Amino acid sequence: MFGLARLAAAILVRVGALFLFMATLMAHAAAGVTITGATPSTFSGPGQTITFHFRIDQENAIINSVALTMNHPLGAVSCSPALPIQPFETTNCTATYVTQLSNNFDIVQYGTYDLTTNGGPRGGNVAGQVTVTYVPPGVPSLSSISPTSGPVTGGTSVTITGINLNDVTSVTIGGTALIGTTVVNSTTIIGTMPANTAGSKNVTVTTLTGSSTLAGGFTYLTPTITLSPTSLPPATA
Repeated sequence: MFGLARLAAAILVRVGALFLFMATLMAHAAAGVTITGATPSTFSGPGQTITFHFRIDQENAIINSVALTMNHPLGAVSCSPALPIQPFETTNCTATYVTQLSNNFDIVQYGTYDLTTNGGPRGGNVAGQVTVTYVPPGVPSLSSISPTSGPVTGGTSVTITGINLNDVTSVTIGGTALIGTTVVNSTTIIGTMPANTAGSKNVTVTTLTGSSTLAGGFTYLTPTITLSPTSLPPATA
């Protein structure tokens, strides 16, 4: 290696009785950490995982570890090839960010890095910049509820599925709120059925972008009364 440049080609050229050594040098990027991309490049609500990609190269020391301080908090950094790496070697690293908000904004990822090396600590600004864009979710659309029936006393655990189930503001069954509503992700909601009157009830999910209804999606059943024993012995005089 030749510092920030590498010998790419060498030619001996004869001029008269002299041989001239000609070399072509290929320049490399500056040493340090560069942010190179993000997957995915868009998000539509909280709880989504974005993977950011980084490259470490051209450091003239053995790199033992890297710490990143970005404008949004990242998880642990993972590199391949794994650290430590030898002087001037390159490794590609990833770190994840879980979206926290669902407002109309972009995650612009930039920051600083700190390296521990066999020559002492090093640091600087992360080169480059990556933007992850917020895309508002579409109008919700429900596809199913499971199970589809339960007792009028309530207590049935249900799973509601569909699309664009982000930013949920309410889930109702026949006008009564679902108990313990939990939005698992943009396609799944779970909760517990409240008590209600017998019959088929509409299942409605409302989000910041609209609402969707499964007409008669859940049926409340009246309890079946059974007698035991089913007959009595004849009366005796």
